[in-house]
Amino acid sequence: MEELWTSLTQKHKEDVLTLQEELLYKKMGKAMLFLSNNPRHPGLQSHEVEALSRVGLG
Repeated sequence: MEELWTSLTQKHKEDVLTLQEELLYKKMGKAMLFLSNNPRHPGLQSHEVEALSRVGLG
């Protein structure tokens, strides 16, 4: 994930993002802003992943 973000950031600085990359860059940036300010922000549309929640409960 970090590698993807670094790549998108570099391409953004160089102004060579494709349309799809530009949309992903904006979505990731917005999600990271929400996460840093409020991890429970409704715009993150997060939810519990039951299979992960059950791990280690056996």
